[in-house]
Parts: sequence; C-alpha cells; structure tokens
Amino acid sequence: MSRSNRQIYHSYDRGNFNFGDEIKKCNLYKYIDYKSLKEIIKNFNLLLSDPTTTNDPFEMLLTGYYEQSPILSKYRILCLSRNGSSPTMWAHYSGQHSGACLEFEFDGRPFYFSSKNKKINIQGICIEKICSENKKHSVPYHGLAYDIIYSENRVKVDRFTHNNVMNMALTLFTTKSTEWSYEQESRFIFLPKPGNKEAIGDSSDHLMPFLKRIILGTKTTNTQQKEIKSLLEQYDRPKISITRASIHRDKYEINID
Repeated sequence: MSRSNRQIYHSYDRGNFNFGDEIKKCNLYKYIDYKSLKEIIKNFNLLLSDPTTTNDPFEMLLTGYYEQSPILSKYRILCLSRNGSSPTMWAHYSGQHSGACLEFEFDGRPFYFSSKNKKINIQGICIEKICSENKKHSVPYHGLAYDIIYSENRVKVDRFTHNNVMNMALTLFTTKSTEWSYEQESRFIFLPKPGNKEAIGDSSDHLMPFLKRIILGTKTTNTQQKEIKSLLEQYDRPKISITRASIHRDKYEINID
C-alpha cells in the first residue's frame, strides 16, 4: 500500500484500521420488493435505515439496557448481504420471491479494525474506488462494508469501550444475535460529520455506480421483466443487466446465475 493510502486509512482514537494488499472482485446483494425496485431505478439511490427503527429489537442495545439512546437516530445504516441466493432472505425481504435482489460488484480490499487491547476485532471490505477518491478524509466511512459479528451475548460496556465512544459505537453497529446469522450481513455505517447536530439524509447513491445486475424473483412475471427493462431504458441505465432467479431442480436452493 502506498504511503498516501496509509495516511488515508488512519485510526480511531485507540484502534487502527489495517488494509490488506490484495484487491479482488467483490459482490454484495440488496433484497427489495418490486415497488422499491422501480423507485430505485427512477431515483438511482438506496434508502438508508434509522438504527432505532429496524426489525431487530436488540439493535444497538447494550447489556443491561432496555431502550436505545436517542443519539442513534442521527446515524444511518445500509444493510446488504454477501449471499444473493438465500431462500429465506428472498422470502423475508423480496416480497416472498416476487421482488428483486440487486447485485453490486466492485474492486474490494479487506480491512481490519483492532483496538490496542485486542478486545475489539472487526473486519470487512473497502470499496477501493470510493476509498481512493476520498483522500481528504481520514477514513472513508461510506466506503467500508463491515461484516456483522453474530454473538449469543449482547455487547457489554467495560472500562475500555466506556472511555472510547467510537470503539463502543463500532462494536454496537457490528454485533447482532446469532439468530440473524442466515443474513450474512455486510453493513455500511453513515456517521454525522463532526459538529453537525443534524441527522444524515435518508438515502445514498454511493453504491449505485457499482450496480451490475437486477435479479428478479422466481414469482415475477414476464410482464414485470419487460416493465423493468423499459424503466432502465427510460432512465438511461444501459449497463445494468436483468436476470430472473430460478428454483433448483433437486435441492432447496435458489439459482441466480
């Protein structure tokens, strides 16, 4: 890694981001319903989630606490999956297989965040293009896809995390119950700018240049496929391909290739 890039990928107060040298093709997937698909093609952005209003009642909830901190509503998250062929995800988030799954492809570099006392170890993928184009920022937050850590226990506050808000926040943002492990989630975290007391916007277009393919669900129709093709032409999105998922002949699997 060049010296300039080492300066870009700096550190939080008591931990360091370390980036691997290998750059490889990476894919992430976003499951959506059919109505949302049409809105995404039209507006060419993705809706972000308020971490206080997700479908997980334990989201960002420390051990011993029963309510989330109101400050969390100033943050936004974007949740994707490393698996685009999960029957359960298609059922839960893509209108029972009548919606779609967006496939994003980009050159990625692995990153690791480790606190000095080694109690916090987080990893994920950095979108190389976003990171390299944001050299003015100490850490290109919106270019980092954090792998969710699945745990039986909720996050505890100890002396180390209590004295470092960023370490505690990162741990909370990237830890979920093992009950959610089937999602294979990778998460983008959008942080308020220093000194900005306002909430972040509700949408982001930072991933849209990497949208490679729209995979329609097994229960979508030929008419719907034609409609999506027409919308892509109408809004001048020629580089995005359309395919349809299918049911495996012998196994309980969804084919997307």
